[in-house]
Amino acid sequence: MKSQEPLKRSGIFEEKSSLVQRLRAVMIAVSVFILLGFVGMYLTTQPFLSTLKRMNAANITMTSISAALDSLETAEKEIEALPDAKLTKDVRFVFFEAQKLFKTSLETAIKHSGKFEKIPESLKLSVKSNEEFVKNARLVLKHAADKNKIFTKEELAAEILVARQYAQETRESLRHAFLLTKDNSDDDFKYIYAKRFQPILAALVISSAFLIFVFIFGFSITNRLRRALRNLSMATGEVAEGNLSYKAPILNEDELGHLTFAFNDMTEALQAQKDNLQTTADRIATLQHITGLFSEALTPKEIFSIIVDQGLKAVGAQASVIGTVSEDGNFLMIQKMEGYNYKFEDTPLSSPLPMAEVVRYGQPIFITSKEDLFEKYPFLIGNTVEKLAHAIMPLQVGSECLGSLTFSYSQNKSFPQDEKDYLIALTRQSAQALHRSQLFDDARQAIQARDEFLSIASHELRTPLTPLKLHLQGLSRTVKKEQDVPKEKILTIAETCDRQVTRLSRLIENLLDVSRISSGKLTLNKETFNLKSMIEEVVRHYADQLRNVETEIFVEAESGIEGFMDKVRIEQVLINFLTNAGKYAPGKPILIKLTKSDGVAKLSVKDQGPGILEHDQARVFERFERIKTGENIGGLGLGLYISKQIIEAHGGKISLESEIGSGSTFITTIPLFYEEPTNPNMTAGRFL
Repeated sequence: MKSQEPLKRSGIFEEKSSLVQRLRAVMIAVSVFILLGFVGMYLTTQPFLSTLKRMNAANITMTSISAALDSLETAEKEIEALPDAKLTKDVRFVFFEAQKLFKTSLETAIKHSGKFEKIPESLKLSVKSNEEFVKNARLVLKHAADKNKIFTKEELAAEILVARQYAQETRESLRHAFLLTKDNSDDDFKYIYAKRFQPILAALVISSAFLIFVFIFGFSITNRLRRALRNLSMATGEVAEGNLSYKAPILNEDELGHLTFAFNDMTEALQAQKDNLQTTADRIATLQHITGLFSEALTPKEIFSIIVDQGLKAVGAQASVIGTVSEDGNFLMIQKMEGYNYKFEDTPLSSPLPMAEVVRYGQPIFITSKEDLFEKYPFLIGNTVEKLAHAIMPLQVGSECLGSLTFSYSQNKSFPQDEKDYLIALTRQSAQALHRSQLFDDARQAIQARDEFLSIASHELRTPLTPLKLHLQGLSRTVKKEQDVPKEKILTIAETCDRQVTRLSRLIENLLDVSRISSGKLTLNKETFNLKSMIEEVVRHYADQLRNVETEIFVEAESGIEGFMDKVRIEQVLINFLTNAGKYAPGKPILIKLTKSDGVAKLSVKDQGPGILEHDQARVFERFERIKTGENIGGLGLGLYISKQIIEAHGGKISLESEIGSGSTFITTIPLFYEEPTNPNMTAGRFL
């Protein structure tokens, strides 16, 4: 499941509410309702609480007044008994203790009577009256304690009467306050009794409102959850039946909405994977089909047609071109193209063009647009570019690159990785098929060359044998018929037979040299000799043969040039050059030149023959290759091949300069003193 951040970036919705937020809202609402309930209950019961407090205060006040009245009565009784009783310490103690209790009770009554009207004033009057009572009572106690008996019993009774009057005033004030307090307490009780159901009604109203809110809000949430879960359940059923394109409706911007979005995203991913699997299966089927076509094709031309024609259909391209590396490895030769309005030309591999670049580096190049092309290859700016996107891939087989394959598109293309892999796989398969066809073509050409060689070899071998046999048969018949055969006739037949045997020996030796070169067993027997003397000796021995075709030889050689070489093999090279000149330019002069520069001898043989075309010049040094002319000229096509191997074995080089109608010049450059590599494999490798 994807995280919240990708969901926000999707643009479907942003998370504004959620189930958690709704539950939090419910919790907050419940808390508020509870708080409001407490406030309502508090406000509803506050009058009851205040009234109860007043009643409590009234009870305390009445109790305190009752206690004060009792204390006043006790004090008054002690004073009234003095005229007839003897004053003792107990009387004084009881009186003053009663007064202390009176003051304490009265202070308590005054403290709790503040919530009532008139009661505090009445109590304060009681305080003043009690103060006068105490004042007169103290006087009575003082006179009663007088030892001189100054005051008579009647006088004390009069003073006690005054004190009793003040006690009575105090008592009346207290009783008045007590009655007022009782009236207030009765009123409060009546109020509480009348309002006794109000808190219950308030609690019922708040509870009902709370239950209604919870029911409505909970029903709303559960209804949304039910719809969302039902949609998810339906979507799950559709997906289970294989309908990956079904999308569940997103109702809310909450966790279930994100879950629904993630579910839809999952189905899209599954659909994409299904499409990718189908695409992969189609591509595999296409590759198998192309492989089947490749198996039926034999020649490179047939392979080129399959690669281009079937490749365009397989990758959906509008144009394609395929090129292969030339035999000399310097050019990319265009073999087949389709879909372009212009013609591709053979391209040097050193070119900065992408089709040459992929051959040099062995890596594919993908160009997504015209801007991408100009950015990677600025030198193409200003050129007319017909196609916009291109896939240029090397035809790679192992470490060898056979060429390049290009697919072009008329629209911009991004080339995702799976498509790149598919293009590369198709190219590799094409490269392998092309490689097999080239091997088949090479094998067919080799068989054809072998058959042609056998035909030529049998003809060339029979050519000297036939006249040799005829001359020997003629000599035999002459000897049988004639007793005395002329010496001149025998010599003539013997010379003719010798020439044919020499020619036959040379043919056999060439075949043996080819076998030695192929097996790496051609050895050099080096010695120090004078090159000019060697040339003159060859010309002297070869002059008779060239004289038969009326060909003259001219030599321009520097004196004193000596080298450490295989003399016989160097003579063989010179003889091969002269033989070729005699074949292709009979009756025309041959020029041999020998020069020396920086320890290197340069030997050249120039004829006046018809010349060799430029594209055939490198081929003349290959095995069994013969340049076809208007005349039927015999030969195995091995002389120049053997000559090249001999010169390279000496550390030299062989080349050809020729123009049509101006003859040909075969040039060798040979180090005069060349040390062969000590590794025998390297020496043998020169001839492979």
